Amino acid sequence: MNVTNKLLQCRPYLLRALYEWLINHQLTPNLLIDANKAGSMLSDYACNGKIVLNIAPIAVANMVLGNSEVQFDACFSGVPRHVVVPMVAVLAIYASENGTGTVFEPELVYNQQALLSCDNTDNKDNSPTTPRGG
Repeated sequence: MNVTNKLLQCRPYLLRALYEWLINHQLTPNLLIDANKAGSMLSDYACNGKIVLNIAPIAVANMVLGNSEVQFDACFSGVPRHVVVPMVAVLAIYASENGTGTVFEPELVYNQQALLSCDNTDNKDNSPTTPRGG
């Protein structure tokens, strides 16, 4: 990876900073996710290809805001799940109370990863996979 690509990967850092800022101001952080890039785990809950996830500490457990993905445990319709969202699928973070937050600009490195991911999955079956631990 060259220096230019490293500089373009600012999304995880901005996500962590805004998450912390929202929590410090007693606001509820929500993630807007592109369900088409998030995998089949979340597609059942999507509307128009998007899903909003409440990631407040009271709503999720074991959250990790990593450089390549967001991971946490949460319940969906009463069913506990381990959720893994690739950073390419994170479109925005904002407060549910007032909309304060940001929409992330497309980043070249994530678009390249998405294309590579699509190329790699074209040759695989659609059987479920075990989420990667962190």
